Amino acid sequence: MRGFLRFAYGDGTASSVHAVGLPLRRGLRRRAFVAPAERGRRPRVISLEASGQKRGVVLATAIIDDGGIVSYAVRVMVRETPAGWVVSAVDGG
Repeated sequence: MRGFLRFAYGDGTASSVHAVGLPLRRGLRRRAFVAPAERGRRPRVISLEASGQKRGVVLATAIIDDGGIVSYAVRVMVRETPAGWVVSAVDGG
């Protein structure tokens, strides 16, 4: 989550986001996550909840506080692959 938040706020590149599946990595290169006015903020995870209802798949929700008016949720799907666990989808922000 740390690498994704750095990337989302303009402090990193798509390649600095680790353990991401190839289709998602391609999507990261084409997507802006926060408005330019928000890029100076310092996001932090204030809560993280994960649940696995299917073998090899975990859904996690992180609540992010970046010093703005409200906190927000980022949801990720993590899948087990032969190479290890990778994030296959991100929603929110």
